[in-house]
Amino acid sequence: MGGTPLLDVDQALAGWHQAFTQWASDVGVPLPKALASGLPQDSVGPRHRRVLFGEHAGRPLWTQWRDVPGAPARDLLLQMVSTQADCHLGTVELTRDLLEHAPSKEDQAALANVVADNLTHGAELGALLIRHFPKRGAIAAAQLLERRAFLKTRVLNAFNQPVRHWLACAASCPL
Repeated sequence: MGGTPLLDVDQALAGWHQAFTQWASDVGVPLPKALASGLPQDSVGPRHRRVLFGEHAGRPLWTQWRDVPGAPARDLLLQMVSTQADCHLGTVELTRDLLEHAPSKEDQAALANVVADNLTHGAELGALLIRHFPKRGAIAAAQLLERRAFLKTRVLNAFNQPVRHWLACAASCPL
């Protein structure tokens, strides 16, 4: 009867949604209506039933984290999903201040869409971590909300650099 207790996924998702809502409030961005009421469900299933390439080509598609062959591959997959989610949330943190300084109403509307999309994608990936990577995913999802761009604790350093002006990249990035 020993061993590690199972994660209550529904409870973990509800707790993470509450923390995500608080994170958005702390960051100063409104949640899209769909996210205010709950986390997105998983998207439709895969288009394929078999692995399409690589050394596992032709084998049945993995549907559970534990089915992915080898701990190193599972670790890498967890890291990739977590890093992608961190980038979405970091983008929200970096671009939120630009909303009030947009050069035009059209630019402001476009940036508001970017913020909403990144909030949605970050929430989808946070939920995916919890649903598909048992306890380690719940820990990774919680860490997403603990990191902050203004504290320079985002995973990728590009999301730790403040963006203070619409033309900041144009002035510093070579074409």
